[in-house]
Amino acid sequence: MFIQHLPRNAESSIRFEEIHFFFQKITRCTMKSLLNILFRIQPLALDVALLFLRLFIGGFMAHHGYTKVIGNQAKFANYVASIGVPLPHILGYAAIYAEFLGGIFLVLGLFHRPAALIVAITMLVATFFAHGKDILGEGEFALVYAVITLALMVLGAGRYSIDNLIFSRFFAHHNSLNVHSTLQQS
Repeated sequence: MFIQHLPRNAESSIRFEEIHFFFQKITRCTMKSLLNILFRIQPLALDVALLFLRLFIGGFMAHHGYTKVIGNQAKFANYVASIGVPLPHILGYAAIYAEFLGGIFLVLGLFHRPAALIVAITMLVATFFAHGKDILGEGEFALVYAVITLALMVLGAGRYSIDNLIFSRFFAHHNSLNVHSTLQQS
């Protein structure tokens, strides 16, 4: 009714401001939702991503270790000695079982952080001792494994792990140990 009594220019100006305000509101809501979807880490997405990384990295590490376990372990220990690693027979066998058992522990999410640390150290030694002259060539895979396992160590195993089944009962009262409560607080 108010609009009918105004001159024609005022009527179009009010309609334009109302429409402009309406589109600004929609755009803000849409942009906020879009940014929220793109940049906010949802707890479920984090857990699924951690599960995929654990299965992938742990599976490949277990496979690499298994081929050395069923192969000639003494030959691998001699190779470790030839590249200059100290205590080669001890550390050679340790590397074999770090890859094999560490990979299995990563897949299961059992003692995840110690397993990830041991695998990362093993891969860093492989990167700089075995492939020191060709880090961006043959050593690239070992370096990628080391970086990913270090990230997994920092992030933890996630909800879909044996660690979560075992330790969530013991540490239920500590919110700082729970990734989800930390994400929700931020």
